[in-house]
Amino acid sequence: MTLLTECALAALALLGHFSLCVSLHNWLHAMPIPPKLMKASTILVFLFLVLAPPALAAWWLFAWGWPAGLRAASFHYLPFGYLCVTWAIAAVATPVWVFQRWGEGGGKPSLTNRTTRHPLSSPDGSPLARGFATTLLQRIPGNQTMELWAQTKELPIFDLPPTFDGLTITHLTDLHMMDHLALPYFQQVIDITNALKSDLVAVTGDIVERPQCLSWLAPTLGRLTAPLGVFFIFGNHDYRMKAWAQARRLLVEECGLVDALGRVVDVFPSPTRRGAGGEGGTAMQADLSNPVLKLAGNELPWAGPAPQFEDPRQPSEFRLLLSHTPDNIRWAQANDVQLMLAGHTHGGQIRFPVIGPVVCPSYYGVKYAAGLFYEPPTLLHVCRGISGEQAIRLNCAPEVTKLILRRPPRT
Repeated sequence: MTLLTECALAALALLGHFSLCVSLHNWLHAMPIPPKLMKASTILVFLFLVLAPPALAAWWLFAWGWPAGLRAASFHYLPFGYLCVTWAIAAVATPVWVFQRWGEGGGKPSLTNRTTRHPLSSPDGSPLARGFATTLLQRIPGNQTMELWAQTKELPIFDLPPTFDGLTITHLTDLHMMDHLALPYFQQVIDITNALKSDLVAVTGDIVERPQCLSWLAPTLGRLTAPLGVFFIFGNHDYRMKAWAQARRLLVEECGLVDALGRVVDVFPSPTRRGAGGEGGTAMQADLSNPVLKLAGNELPWAGPAPQFEDPRQPSEFRLLLSHTPDNIRWAQANDVQLMLAGHTHGGQIRFPVIGPVVCPSYYGVKYAAGLFYEPPTLLHVCRGISGEQAIRLNCAPEVTKLILRRPPRT
């Protein structure tokens, strides 16, 4: 075997090994695993990622020089078998990744997309980053944590009732209030969100994950305003906090938000009315002969139940799903949802030039990292979100998005 062939095989093995470890990481973080087990599993995957290549390299360099008897020993089958697995994964993963990377957006772009960039800074000049690690991360060149993008996208929604043409929805997700970014950071996010002046605001989870930040809810999300209401669901990080039930109660009772978990809320198009059918709204009897927005909240796989649409979608209905993870896209399709809003993936947080995102907590890998994806009959919008456990954003600025619904012309 020539040196060039060995180098090529080694490169393929490294690619396959890296792809396997990243996929394991993504799958683990898409599952409802207890936090301690999740942390242990993540550490094990990282150790395997780092230690397996030098171990395989040592075997490759020295094992074949051993006596014939040892060379045929059964313990050689394991490393050679794993090498075969990595080669196979590299052969399959590369074309799949290329398809997902360059097909990002699902072939369903917005009609228009305008971006306004807002630098975030404390009014009194004090640092927004708190703690040694977060402060250190802010010194990394290109870190966009302190640069919020406010995007406005016009979305083509087929079968959209005429009444909802022009309806505006602000999508806010993944604030991750955990005291590593100061309260003024999130207050500015809310100011920018309110300035978008949408008819409805949807918050799709991972809101607060430290008890000391519960007092931040009222001066942040409690100030959100929208004529048709502010609706929320939780994400996996919300449930990592033991006081998650208190957080849910505060959001409803003190902040005036509508909890959409596991139910379908009827929202009527009149701008003078708030979402009906529960907390934060005025109860109404839905009249399906009139236009109605049916807003559902799905927190699976971390919490349930899944919402239930009682009847097939009527021509007068617009179905909107709030889901923390984009992995619920198949559920949305099966339930004839026209627009699904999700977060959880953070856009990958670090997007490399050409390569794009690599780590993405989804069963689908980087396929639904961020942007618009059309999976008929559902248009999926995945928002990059605001923050994360680590305050690092490279080529992946935090965002809040205003969505304008449009009836596309029939062709």
